[in-house]
Amino acid sequence: MIHYFLCFNSKSQIRLQKWYSNYNEIKKKQIIKDVMKEILDRKTNVCLFFEECEELTIVYRKYAALYFVLAIDPNDNALLAMDIIQRYVELLDKYFKNVCELNIIFDFHKAYYVLDEFILNGEIQEYDKDLIINAVREYDQLQKKENEEQNEVAQSTSSARKSY
Repeated sequence: MIHYFLCFNSKSQIRLQKWYSNYNEIKKKQIIKDVMKEILDRKTNVCLFFEECEELTIVYRKYAALYFVLAIDPNDNALLAMDIIQRYVELLDKYFKNVCELNIIFDFHKAYYVLDEFILNGEIQEYDKDLIINAVREYDQLQKKENEEQNEVAQSTSSARKSY
């Protein structure tokens, strides 16, 4: 099971966080601080997973200036977790067309939506990239249509007020 997912940059700025296990806010902040410190202090030639004091295995990968981190059960496959990270980055790349940190900063809600289509309650929900991206794009179309309808209602309300 995936207990949490983190994404942060090399300046220790958190970009995404998703918690699948119940932690209070103080514990979350402590976990983030400890995990970031451990990862950023590691040399580049060491293994990409390690045991945390919570008896979880931390798996991470670095892409450009971003670190993507999963915390999994110790008996789960760390290589599969690395593949999950790889798949999520591929999904972001496919959705944003060459994803960069700015996409995650300014369209974080879309990055979360892609993650939610991929992982649900700490388990893989769907692995097929095309199905995930199609679901996200359908959601985008619904949002766009809803926004257009709201704008039409707002304009008609505004026009009605002016005529009085």
